[in-house]
Amino acid sequence: AKKNGDSAMSIWLGVFLDGIPEAMVIGFMTQQRKLSLGFIAGVFLSNYPEALSAASLMRMKYGPIRIFALWGSLTIMTSVLAGVAAWALPGHICAQDIDWTWIIRELVEGMAGGAMLCMLSCVAIPESFHLADDAAGLLTLFGFLATMFIVAIDKSDAGTFLQC
Repeated sequence: AKKNGDSAMSIWLGVFLDGIPEAMVIGFMTQQRKLSLGFIAGVFLSNYPEALSAASLMRMKYGPIRIFALWGSLTIMTSVLAGVAAWALPGHICAQDIDWTWIIRELVEGMAGGAMLCMLSCVAIPESFHLADDAAGLLTLFGFLATMFIVAIDKSDAGTFLQC
């Protein structure tokens, strides 16, 4: 049970670290009125399986109040950080024909990707193969295909109805 709790906390920490730049990107995109349904769906799809697996592992070691407090703290942290990012970013940060908004957003998205890869390679993938054997690879493929489908929809006209 101790190993399950350690794995769960490692996944939670990965989601926490990934949530910081994710929240900043959500704030930047909201401020620029470029938040799309595809992006929201992608964030949900990337975080839901991690949260579900971590919460189920946490149940073996922690009580429901602690689990709720851990995930609730992530929700509050990302919401506040997204609001601060939207508030702190001026409408147009441009100087000498350089779009600083785009540069900041790409750097933050890169940090989010790095945190996610670190958590996946160190904790989530080994844990999934331990618990699900060969099915883990197939499920990973389906998750990747679902993400690619959402990205394709988001890049088309169908994903732009949330943009203002």
